[in-house]
Amino acid sequence: MKKPLKPLPTDCCGTGCRRCVYEIYEEQMEKYNHWKAENGKEISEQVSNKH
Repeated sequence: MKKPLKPLPTDCCGTGCRRCVYEIYEEQMEKYNHWKAENGKEISEQVSNKH
């Protein structure tokens, strides 16, 4: 999973959309951080086992 890209200021139209690009970004970051916390342990163990 790749880290979500933060929206540019020009990505938001400023009209109060029901699902603003900033809200979507925050949701994606929460999912990413959860994934990273869950899988980070496995990744660090895999790297340790290679050495």
